Amino acid sequence: MGVKMIRRAAFVALSIGIAALSAASTFGATTDGARAFRSLRIVYAGVPGSRHMQSYKALLSRYFRSVRTIAVVDLPNADLSNADVLVVDGSYKDQAPRGVTLETLSIPTVLIGGMGGKISDSLDLKLGWRYG
Repeated sequence: MGVKMIRRAAFVALSIGIAALSAASTFGATTDGARAFRSLRIVYAGVPGSRHMQSYKALLSRYFRSVRTIAVVDLPNADLSNADVLVVDGSYKDQAPRGVTLETLSIPTVLIGGMGGKISDSLDLKLGWRYG
């Protein structure tokens, strides 16, 4: 695993941790933090069959009990009711899905890579590329 991938993985882990804080009410006040963190159900939306998706699924599976992958193009219609955190990833070269709204991203969401930038822009989020 190269340095760039390790840095990105650390960023994703930190981002999921932050997103987990917003999902913390799910776990109750007396639950051990590490166990609660590990029990998060992650959905990774990326490009199916890509080496990138396979690598991230393997990486996330080391830290979280449940990791499911979906095609990023299916995101507008994805059932996220069985998930705690959504990670959206992909290259800036990939086609962004149409129909992604804040309601679509109904759980704590981590937007990374070029796809994260495209979706951020489409939702007029301040962290999008359009804003600098």
